[in-house]
Amino acid sequence: MNLHPQILSFGTYLAVCAFIYKLFEKGDDLINDDAKRQLKGWILNLKTPEKMHNWPTLFAHWFDRIFGEKHLSWKCFFRSCLASLAAVLLVTLVWAALRPQELRLILSGFWLAPSELGLIQKILLYFVALNLLPDYVSLLETRYIIKLMGKRSSFVWHIMLLLLDAIVTLFIAAALPLILAFFSFSFVSSEPISLQTYLSEVLPLTGNSLIFRGVGAPFLAICFYTAFLTSVWIWLYALSGFLLKVLALWEFTKGKVKLGEKPLTYLGAMAIIMVTVGYLCITVLPASGDGPVADRKNFDDLRPVGMELSREDAAKMIASYDYYDFLMNIRGKGVENDFALLPGDSVVHDSTTGLSWQQSGSSEWLTFKQAQTYIDSLNVARYGGYTNWRLPTLEEGMSLMEPKRESGLFVDPVFDRRQEWIWTADKESASRAWYVYFGSGNLGHRYIENDYRLFCVRAVR
Repeated sequence: MNLHPQILSFGTYLAVCAFIYKLFEKGDDLINDDAKRQLKGWILNLKTPEKMHNWPTLFAHWFDRIFGEKHLSWKCFFRSCLASLAAVLLVTLVWAALRPQELRLILSGFWLAPSELGLIQKILLYFVALNLLPDYVSLLETRYIIKLMGKRSSFVWHIMLLLLDAIVTLFIAAALPLILAFFSFSFVSSEPISLQTYLSEVLPLTGNSLIFRGVGAPFLAICFYTAFLTSVWIWLYALSGFLLKVLALWEFTKGKVKLGEKPLTYLGAMAIIMVTVGYLCITVLPASGDGPVADRKNFDDLRPVGMELSREDAAKMIASYDYYDFLMNIRGKGVENDFALLPGDSVVHDSTTGLSWQQSGSSEWLTFKQAQTYIDSLNVARYGGYTNWRLPTLEEGMSLMEPKRESGLFVDPVFDRRQEWIWTADKESASRAWYVYFGSGNLGHRYIENDYRLFCVRAVR
């Protein structure tokens, strides 16, 4: 299965818009006529003889109509699970649009091997622990925040509680995975995980969060983001309402905003407009900037010796060379490489950096320790006639990163497509080594003190 990235991206956008529209449209069928009248009065700034409810109170009514007024009930839990599954589907679509190469790998069919059924069963078990339960707790927390917001009509009060909701949801989304990691569940991680490390793994929404037979699956990242479903819901509701209020007061549109009998549907349309603007900003705006980069380093003096680099050090290095990185420097231009495929043992020479690379690399996924053994074997065999092959540093590895995806990877087509992830000689700490991932166009670091065969090797000299 090989969907074009633009088609997948647009399909994801349509799916998100359809979900938002149906959610708000269904809300009009659920809330009563009094709530609709109150909502219209709030949006259109109407003066009524009776006291108007504020927007959190109206949202709470909608919320209760969907999940039930009693949170500690099977009805609420069941509907929370359905909402979680819908959120999983949406976040998975977003991940697939951002990481089409990872999707292709995971759909390659090896997950269906009978020997892996036990792991798949474990995935389902952890899905309940890491997704359904946190989402249910997050739902309870959001319900409580909404009720607090309804007690006062202060704008500042509402903003403070919305921020509190986001912070508490963040804690809920990270708490259970960290507890599991603390008890050393090898499925989640083979090392103790700190909050900072966990967030650095899941926030990029990439396959780093679970390595399965050399392939990344965004399991933990998807579970993390689905906990924010109700938070995103209330933010869309509030922002859409305030934008409609502004339109109702604006001189050019005053008196032209008509909500009819479906005020929530109009809010949903406004939410879709906001999503559309975000989608266009991401997909239409150029991925690389114009003009020269100040103080850009030369590419003929890339550091050849491995060292320990923090994430801040890596970010500074990316900026100094203006390397493209999907997460750190999406406007990076990268290197204008001048590749030449040399005759013989498939060696690619880059005149821009002065480096020579394996055109292919290791045909199998290797541990970090095996990577060095592989390098030693190249030197013993005098690969290409040389005996000074080594692992590239992060600076050198990122010099191969292209700002545009070619044939599914952010690397020049002159190279073999099998080496999507490559080890580097640099380390983030004594137990974690940096890697370059051409599948989604970013760098990262991975725990090395285990037997997992994670990445390939592309040697350099």
